[in-house]
Amino acid sequence: QTLIGYPALVDRGDSVDLEVLDSPQKAASLHRDGLRRLFMLQLKEQTRYLEKNLPGLRDMAMQFLDFGDAASLKDQLLRVSFDRACMAEPLPATQAEFAQRCEEGKTRLSLLAQELCRLAGGILAEYQALRKKLQGLKNLPQAQREIEEQLAHLLPKNFIAATPPERLQHFPRYLKAVALRLEKLRADPVRDARWSAEFNPLWQLWLREDLKQRKQGVADPQLAQFRWLLEELRVSLYAQELRTPVPVSV
Repeated sequence: QTLIGYPALVDRGDSVDLEVLDSPQKAASLHRDGLRRLFMLQLKEQTRYLEKNLPGLRDMAMQFLDFGDAASLKDQLLRVSFDRACMAEPLPATQAEFAQRCEEGKTRLSLLAQELCRLAGGILAEYQALRKKLQGLKNLPQAQREIEEQLAHLLPKNFIAATPPERLQHFPRYLKAVALRLEKLRADPVRDARWSAEFNPLWQLWLREDLKQRKQGVADPQLAQFRWLLEELRVSLYAQELRTPVPVSV
């Protein structure tokens, strides 16, 4: 018999193991976590420094309570900082490439962590301001439901680690667009309902396709692109003054 296996580094916390798996998708996913852990172990001094000196961590932890505790926040910030510093594609595949990536990452890890903390802090501050404003929407239940569903999908518990970096930088604008929608909603709820009638069929289509793919265990990059275009469409409909990086319409 011929058996085909896919090797991956597997994260064990204070070490990594090399394992052979039967699925290339599972191997690729586990390997990213294992390789990141290997970088953190190799750059242990930098890891310890960041664990103690992530800027603004205490204030962020208070604003993060809806998503998790301070340990979860710190873990996500560390993971994404190492991803940005060391895990650019193509991933290192040899000892020499790994050593070179360590040297490159070591010099910029602290700066990247600071940038990430500023971004995460801004997102969490915008989110908390929105939560307060949403409490005043009891008389407009449909709009309240739509916005809460949007926030739930945009900001799951692991949103810092789960969101591609190139998308996370747009989150402050997305949240500002929600705040502008709330302001306009009180002045003209009929107009808001008209925009929702245009937007919601596309949103429901994405929800169905996303659920189908997650059940099948596949990830279509075209569907992900569609999902982010929907977020830009919300900006275009509800907060045109914020502009979108690409033209987008229904």
